[in-house]
Amino acid sequence: MRHGLALSCVAVAVGAIAAPPAAAQSSGDAGQTGGTGYAEPVRPALEATAFRVAPARVRPGQAARFTYRLGGTARHARVSIDVRRRGAAAAAAAVPVGVVRTHRRLVALWTPPAGLAPGRYVAHLRASARGRTDRAAARLQVLAAPPAPPPPAPAPGPGVFPVRGPYSLGGPGSGFGAPRTGHRHEGHDIAAAEGTPVVAPQPGAVSVVAYQAHGAGRYVVLHGDDGRDVVLMHLRAGSVVSPVGARVAAGTPVAQVGATGTTGGPHLHLEIWAGGWHASAASRPVDPLPDLLAWAAAG
Repeated sequence: MRHGLALSCVAVAVGAIAAPPAAAQSSGDAGQTGGTGYAEPVRPALEATAFRVAPARVRPGQAARFTYRLGGTARHARVSIDVRRRGAAAAAAAVPVGVVRTHRRLVALWTPPAGLAPGRYVAHLRASARGRTDRAAARLQVLAAPPAPPPPAPAPGPGVFPVRGPYSLGGPGSGFGAPRTGHRHEGHDIAAAEGTPVVAPQPGAVSVVAYQAHGAGRYVVLHGDDGRDVVLMHLRAGSVVSPVGARVAAGTPVAQVGATGTTGGPHLHLEIWAGGWHASAASRPVDPLPDLLAWAAAG
């Protein structure tokens, strides 16, 4: 009797597990649509995806490429892109797009205007169709414009040779760009006897009269009427006769050849700066030899 009672209990338990609940059966039947247990997803009218910008860092004048896709049931959409400084509500620049086809890779080109301030920006895409609007965003950085190149050196103009006496233009070691300790030669060395007169090669005004013990020695900077600066270095002590501000014509005495500063002997070191002598970080000297040869030929 005890064994028969146990078997009856097991059978009842197994029957309870095998029989599905009535509630589960009825809910499954009610949720079926078209022979499945799930409803078909509803496709949106419009969806903007894969919005990117390349390169992500651009300079004024350099084009950036926006790429994106538009999905959904709409065949056309109206698109606009604006570029805003990060955190700003107002647009700093706009990218004209207009009406485009959907379901294809789309491209819009944009070049930052010259007046756009450098910084971090966000490009915002807005697409509209059938009363629906979708948006996407991509980050980019606008870099500062590169510095303008220095103006080209003007062609050698009329003038006179700066040393009024016997001289030598020397060899390659005397010329512009010749190697020096830690730098390159920025002028041309004209060898002459100490005390030989030095004159202004072109008309202008004296802008600097100074002394550098370890380097240029006594030197004078002449700001020429053509906008260039002529620098005369290693002048003889006490020989400078043209003060700052004095107007000089071509051939006006300025000083004498000397050996002041760092030098191996008397000579005139002459430099020409097309953009002004150290007028800015972009200022650079130019090779003075073409001018020297033109002045020597002119007598």
